[in-house]
Amino acid sequence: MKRYCFLISDGAAFEYVGEGIFARPLAAEAHAVQVAKELSEDDTWHGGWISVTNCEGNEIARVPIDAGRTPTK
Repeated sequence: MKRYCFLISDGAAFEYVGEGIFARPLAAEAHAVQVAKELSEDDTWHGGWISVTNCEGNEIARVPIDAGRTPTK
């Protein structure tokens, strides 16, 4: 199990969303996809994305907020 961090950004502003512990990077990315779907109902972060980083600070996924997608990793 590893800790993953989630950050929302639109290129100009960002917001730290939080952390979660997941067994695999795919599970962390799937969580970000779900959050992105929920955020897409509001125009606040339209055009932005959620960055998912592992505990070493490496980005493992970038999920667009305005479009649902299937996890890639």
